[in-house]
Amino acid sequence: MRRPDLFSEGTDEGGRQLGALRLLVAAIIVILIVGGFLYVKSRALVTPTDSQSLCPTKQSPTEVVAILLDPSDRLGEPQRIQLQSALDRVANAVQRFGLVEVYRIGTSASSVPQPVLHLCNPGSGADVSRVYSNPDQVTKRWRTWAASVATTIDTELSSDRQPASPIFETVQAIGVRAFGQRMFDNRPKRLVIVSDLLQNVEGKLDMYRELPSFDAFKNTPYYRQVRTDLSDVHVFVLYLNRPFVHTQGTQHVEFWRRYFADQQAHLDSAVQLFGAR
Repeated sequence: MRRPDLFSEGTDEGGRQLGALRLLVAAIIVILIVGGFLYVKSRALVTPTDSQSLCPTKQSPTEVVAILLDPSDRLGEPQRIQLQSALDRVANAVQRFGLVEVYRIGTSASSVPQPVLHLCNPGSGADVSRVYSNPDQVTKRWRTWAASVATTIDTELSSDRQPASPIFETVQAIGVRAFGQRMFDNRPKRLVIVSDLLQNVEGKLDMYRELPSFDAFKNTPYYRQVRTDLSDVHVFVLYLNRPFVHTQGTQHVEFWRRYFADQQAHLDSAVQLFGAR
């Protein structure tokens, strides 16, 4: 005798199990495909960097920002507060994988300063996708980078005073060491100067005593010695005001504006920091 009911029930149950198995297999395949895509995509978005400098190893930094510090005179507390705020804004404006180099003015006109800090901005969590990366980890690296920049600047500005202030020579060194490198062709270049801009090299020029006209200075052998190429460099000066130095002021800043223009640079602004010690 035939048993159509039992046979039918078995067939339906087997069909449901087979359908569920097919759905499971399809889901696994989809997960593998999506996971593989995300892995490949995340690998493609990862930029290999040097473990020390955090700079890209297979491409040039996106920009270069040189910060020149002048420890020839101590800062007053109001100046230090203003300076910290200004430099925080500078650091926050650095592009991801932008290079920051910190220099201090050389101890003599014959020395060629090297950067005391050479570090690229790893970017913050806002620069990466949570789908492909770990924003929290990136933000942690950025905070470490920002702290390194701030600590270096504070240390250099707190160092012992030095009698000479060869600003022209140090700017020339930065032009050669940083901006003149081929890797920075067609990259944004910025020079941030924290200084009273009082050039002081014995036997050459002492701006504490007198400020020559730029036209007169331009025709001296000394000027030809300290010239440099700052093509397309944008300069931002944090001008440390010295209330008892008569050579500072509008004419002094104009002297430096013409100097930078003659090096093919652009002096975007000079912000006075008051409150000297």
